Amino acid sequence: RKVRAAGATFVSGNPNAEVGRVAAGNPEAQIYVKLTNDYYLAIYECTQKQFLSVFGSNPSEFNKGDESLWGQRPVENVMYTYANADRKTNYKHRLRDSDSWPNANDVVAAHTFDDPDSFIAKFRAHSGLGVFLDLPTHAQWEFACRAGTTSALYTGEELSSADLTAQHPELDGIARYYYNAGAATAATTDETGLVGTARVGSYEPNAWGFYDMYGNVAEQCLDYYASHVANTPEAPYVDPQGPEASTWGNKGVAAYNQHILAGGSWNLDSANLSCRS
Repeated sequence: RKVRAAGATFVSGNPNAEVGRVAAGNPEAQIYVKLTNDYYLAIYECTQKQFLSVFGSNPSEFNKGDESLWGQRPVENVMYTYANADRKTNYKHRLRDSDSWPNANDVVAAHTFDDPDSFIAKFRAHSGLGVFLDLPTHAQWEFACRAGTTSALYTGEELSSADLTAQHPELDGIARYYYNAGAATAATTDETGLVGTARVGSYEPNAWGFYDMYGNVAEQCLDYYASHVANTPEAPYVDPQGPEASTWGNKGVAAYNQHILAGGSWNLDSANLSCRS
């Protein structure tokens, strides 16, 4: 679906008082962002059947039962790329073949890929469109998720508490999350769709028609996690792409040199409440 973003300015991040906000390192500090181009985004998360048809294999754990169910569940157990040579050998289900986006080659050559075996490279060839399909930047993801809203959720609501292991009426209709996914007892042998991941599009979309922006499976963005300097509406970050390496977090912890995961997932049970815009 086309996102009409050319010339749009919005506030990325969250106010200090937002329930569920991550305070450590201030990764959710509000900044002004301007987008200069329209772009397209899939209205559903990539399904297992779609991934299988492009990649040739399916890494998902929730792949049991009839294809009418698992084929419509989102693909999971896919990593951004491999971190070293061993990963390249042992973990084939990767989205991209370059871990250093954006770098000079990617930007100048419109995201050129050296390795044709990543999902995105295969997807470009499979589509036959001749355009450079890729993951969204975090700014593109957040702009599409918010759909013009400034609240924690695209419905205009805030989270009622900071405990996602309890029921959240404000999430029940729009997201597959810990409470309504049976996450405490979920088994990957599920053949019902009642625990774990749900069929894509099972919950209400946002105002622009995008489904599962919260919950179900977390969504990969191109950018690394990074700190940003506060700015003003008069001097927004224009089409931010993030750094070539993460500048947020400490070496040895998960957030360091990790690309942004957006939207939260079905089994999220921590204080880091990612089922927010």
